[in-house]
Amino acid sequence: MGHASPERTPAVRVALNQALTPSQAALFAELAAALELHGLDLAVTDLPDDSCEPQDWQPDHLMVTEVLNSPKSFLHMTKLPHPDRAYLVAGLTVRGMVAEEIADRTHCSLRLIRTIRSWEMTAVCKWVHHQTTVLERDLSTERAAHAHTRRALADSSRDNERLRNQLAQILDKLQAGTLKAFPRCGHPRVGYNVYRRNGQERCRECRRTWDAKKRKPRPLNSQSVPVNGNPLPATVLSSAS
Repeated sequence: MGHASPERTPAVRVALNQALTPSQAALFAELAAALELHGLDLAVTDLPDDSCEPQDWQPDHLMVTEVLNSPKSFLHMTKLPHPDRAYLVAGLTVRGMVAEEIADRTHCSLRLIRTIRSWEMTAVCKWVHHQTTVLERDLSTERAAHAHTRRALADSSRDNERLRNQLAQILDKLQAGTLKAFPRCGHPRVGYNVYRRNGQERCRECRRTWDAKKRKPRPLNSQSVPVNGNPLPATVLSSAS
């Protein structure tokens, strides 16, 4: 106990009010009032200069990640300013870490972690961490949907360009009066729809339809072993055994 300077006493009280629970803060206020009646004041000279919340404080998002990835973090809770303590404890709590584990990883007492959890700033930081997690999840979903939309748009653009070229070929033949059709199917006999086999011109559209009908779906075999994403046929497995 001792006399404190008028400049330091309000700062000390603000810092203690932030660090104490409501019941402890009320007890501290009664003690301070009793001391003032006797002309004394409560002087605390070992508080760090950064006990009070700085006006330009910015959260360090890497603190939570560092503690989560390290069983014994290099961060010491007692060496952190009060806003960083609240932000760190809130982030670890939101991610499911219990108070005992937080105290062990940050080299401090269990009582300190429970005290930090009772702060109003810690409650605000917990809300911020929760909202950040929700926003990150929504952003990831939107990015995936956007990538899918871009791929679909690119596919549509290619199909549109292909159809434009096919239409241009048909119109050119039609205007020149040289448009012909395959006698069996009636499909236009133009460049995009013609392929050569054994020296003969054949209809590409008919070939595509024929291949689609003859193509059989690959049967699912429970005994097949995936190799680079492709299952091995059962005949290969039986011959290997």
